[in-house]
Amino acid sequence: MVFSDAPDDPLGKFETIFPSGKGFPGWGLRLRVIRALGRIGPPAREAMPLLLSECENRTNVLRFDAAVAAWRIDGQSPELTATFEQGLHAADPGLRQFAIARLAETGAELPQALALLIDGLRDPVVSIRVQVVDSLAALGTNALPALPALRALTNDQTFLVRIVATQALQAVQSPTHSRRE
Repeated sequence: MVFSDAPDDPLGKFETIFPSGKGFPGWGLRLRVIRALGRIGPPAREAMPLLLSECENRTNVLRFDAAVAAWRIDGQSPELTATFEQGLHAADPGLRQFAIARLAETGAELPQALALLIDGLRDPVVSIRVQVVDSLAALGTNALPALPALRALTNDQTFLVRIVATQALQAVQSPTHSRRE
């Protein structure tokens, strides 16, 4: 009934829900729908083409949320890895931060996410390296493969990075911090 006057194709319906208005790109509601689809999981498989189109748009900051939702719906999708690889190599540090924030959500469950987070430890921006270190620490023992890279950061030229890396080593090595348990 809601879509009685909307186009028949799913993308048309999607755009009907999210009309762009003056000063409002429709992202708040769009973000909630994307995340809701991810929480629904495999039964939302019909929405995959829409989520994949969100992932392909490199100017869309919601593409990282769409990649996580697509992964939760369809399992280990190559779109997830590609979207995050592009995000982690973006020229804009803000986009890299968005990518890391969403990537951290899948780190305990997806080996590719952990590998991408480990790569993020080489970011030239201090705040991003700290964000990645914090994300790995939050994963606890699920981030054990990151130990060599975290140990290397204890010699970083930036004092803050050395401190958080030392703290992260303790969190990752402690069996009480595992997310899977």
